[in-house]
Amino acid sequence: MATTSSSTDNLKVHSSKENKITKKKSASVASTITLLLSALAVAIVAVLLTRTRTESTTASTVPTDAKITTTQTSSTTKSAPTSTMAATTPARRLPIYFVSHGGVSILPTRPYPPNIMYDHDHPVYPRLQALGKEITEKVKPKAVVVLSAHWQAGESGSDLAGGAGGLKKEFIEVNVEEKEQPLIYDFYNFPAHYYKEKYPHRGSKQVSSRVLDLLKENNISATGTKRGLDHGVWAVFRCMFNPTENPLNVPLVQVSLFPSESPDNHIALGKALAPLRDEGVLIVASGMAVHNLRELWTYMSKPGSMAPYTKPFDDALTEAVVRGTGEEREGKLVELLRRQDARKAHPTFEHILPVHVAAGAAAGERGKKLFDMPQGSMAWSMFRFGEVPAEA
Repeated sequence: MATTSSSTDNLKVHSSKENKITKKKSASVASTITLLLSALAVAIVAVLLTRTRTESTTASTVPTDAKITTTQTSSTTKSAPTSTMAATTPARRLPIYFVSHGGVSILPTRPYPPNIMYDHDHPVYPRLQALGKEITEKVKPKAVVVLSAHWQAGESGSDLAGGAGGLKKEFIEVNVEEKEQPLIYDFYNFPAHYYKEKYPHRGSKQVSSRVLDLLKENNISATGTKRGLDHGVWAVFRCMFNPTENPLNVPLVQVSLFPSESPDNHIALGKALAPLRDEGVLIVASGMAVHNLRELWTYMSKPGSMAPYTKPFDDALTEAVVRGTGEEREGKLVELLRRQDARKAHPTFEHILPVHVAAGAAAGERGKKLFDMPQGSMAWSMFRFGEVPAEA
C-alpha cells in the first residue's frame, strides 16, 4: 500500500508539472498572436494613413484643373458661344426645290391661270401646301432666293446661244429692293379680282449683294434692279406660304433667268448660286415640267384628254433628274431640250430652264420627284435636289 501511495503521489507531481508547462506554452502562444495582431493592425493603419495622405495630396494639386476642364467641357457643349459652334459644326446645307407654278384649273369651268390659288380642289394645291410646311418647319431657311420662268433679263450682247464667251455677253438681273413692292400682274384679260391680289414680302440688301458677288466671282455679268414679284413667284408662294396659315417670314430675293435659252448657261447660273445653300439660303426654281399654252384649250375642252407629248417628255425629265448626278445629269438635261418633242412640250424654254438652274446648284446631290401629274398640254412634276437637313 505504501508503494502504491508513493506512485500515485509521483504521478500527481508529474501531472502538475506538465500542466504548468502547458499553461506557460499557451500563454506564450497567446502573447505571440496578440503581438502579431497588433503589428498587423499597425500596418493596416499605416497603409490607410498613407493612402489618405496620397489622395489628399493628389486632390489638392492635379484634379483642380481636371475638374475645371471637365466642367468647362460640359458647359461648352451645352452653351457655347455661337461663334465657337459655327467654327466646329459642319455647314447645314439646304436642298433646292423645283416647283411647277402652273395656275391652270383642272376644272374647265374655271380655266383662268394662275387659278391654282383659288382652285383648292386641284390635286397640286395640297402638295404645294405640304412643301411649304416642309420648308418652314424643317428646312428653316434664313432667306429664300427664287428664280421664275416669268423673269428673263435683257441681253447685253448678240450671242444668246451661249458658246464661247456667251456668259459674258448676256447678263442676270437681281432684285435689290428691300421693301415690299406692288406685285407684277403679268397676264391679261383676267377677272378683276386677279389684279387685286397681294402677297406680303421683303427683300434683303445683304442677300442680294451676296448673289451679285457670287455671279461676279463666276464671270457672270449681273446688275441690280428694283421690281415687284411676278406671278411665277407670288401665285405659287401664296399656296406654299399662305400669309395667314404658314407665313414665310424671311427675306425673299428674286433672281432672273438669262435672256437666252442656253441650258449650259442656266446650269452655270445654278453652280454660281450653290454656295448660298451652305449659308442658310434656300433656292427655289419656279417653272413647269411641260408648258404648252398654245394647245391648252384644245385639251382642257375635253376633260381627261392629254397631248401625246406630255407624258413622254415628263418621263424623260424625271429620268434626267433622278437617275444621275453632276455632269451626267447636266448632260441629260441638255439633251432633253434636243428631243423631237421638246418644242411641243415647251414652245419656248423659259418654263423648263429653272430645272437646269436647280440641277446646277445641286451638283453631285440626287434629285427626288415629289409630285407627278400630267394634265392636257401641261405637267406639274416637282423635284427636290438634296435632302432636308437634320434639325440644327
